[in-house]
Amino acid sequence: MSQFTKRIAVLIGTIVSAFTLQAEQTAYEKRCYEIYEKYYTLFSEGYSHPLSASDALVFSISPQLHVLTAAMEVMRYFSQEQIDNYMDKMSAELKKAESLMTAEERAKKAEAEALAKMKETSVGAIRLLVQDAVNQWAQKGEFEKTEEYKSRVLNNVADQYSTICLSVFPNGLKVQASPLKYDADKEQYEFTLKYSFYANYKVYAENLSFFVPLNVKTARSLTTSNDFIVYDCVWGASGMKIMPQAFKIVVNGLSYSVTTKAEDLIIKSNLLNLTISPISPLLYNYSDTARQMIVKKEQYLSELSDLQIDRQQEIDSVNSILQSSPYFGKVSSYYQQRLLLSPQAQSF
Repeated sequence: MSQFTKRIAVLIGTIVSAFTLQAEQTAYEKRCYEIYEKYYTLFSEGYSHPLSASDALVFSISPQLHVLTAAMEVMRYFSQEQIDNYMDKMSAELKKAESLMTAEERAKKAEAEALAKMKETSVGAIRLLVQDAVNQWAQKGEFEKTEEYKSRVLNNVADQYSTICLSVFPNGLKVQASPLKYDADKEQYEFTLKYSFYANYKVYAENLSFFVPLNVKTARSLTTSNDFIVYDCVWGASGMKIMPQAFKIVVNGLSYSVTTKAEDLIIKSNLLNLTISPISPLLYNYSDTARQMIVKKEQYLSELSDLQIDRQQEIDSVNSILQSSPYFGKVSSYYQQRLLLSPQAQSF
């Protein structure tokens, strides 16, 4: 997608979308429609003119989509300078049209912009997952009396908030490590950690550079085809980006601990657009939960450290204890998978 098309898409995405076939439109809607029509005909046919009745009917269903489609086609006919010029003019006209907005339209626009901004970040994605899940839980049931509804929500919202925060943490979060380059003088290998998850119809991908101390002989034997096991991730955040605070990585059969400058990943209810009102501000700390689970796993491992059994039996025993624990049953499937030991894992 070209730079011009991206600018068009962002611009159109922030406009209050209220163009329907209804008889009455606000002054702002009418003006935006006129601007869209003007630039649609300009982009698609090279000059501005009113649409025919039949074309106008189809166009009115989704003016933004038609303008975006025409904008993608226009790049074959106009120079980059012309494209930028038209883009600036359209942006200025749409901005000027905002003076016609009603108070309700301004509120909707601000909400749409805030939502779009939140969706762009990995921390924002988790906030939205929590927000949607809490609002869904807080809906009044069809056969629920008002007093019963109020009692259910107000008496359970704190526990439910924590449960939801934990359960919506991305179950499909993928983590992969690979070597980048070696510093022979410092005897350390730079790695990159790539992690991603899917939410809100979008893939959120992040990466992090970190160093592992390796001697020259060990470093020389590494290749990108090596399987570097990453486990015990304590998830935190750096600004609006999810980032592990700590994790362990297995390199050539040895386990190394890595820490970062990420802070705790805390989800605060007062930063969400919740339908529950009024409630006291709530918060949930993913990092604390992750640490607690890792401590629990290490306790189970220490209990088996004196047993004289082979590696597979040890793994089976630990996994059996973990799965039978009430604590294990309360965490999301993502953390369940991370807690269970694999045959490839080395000492923990």
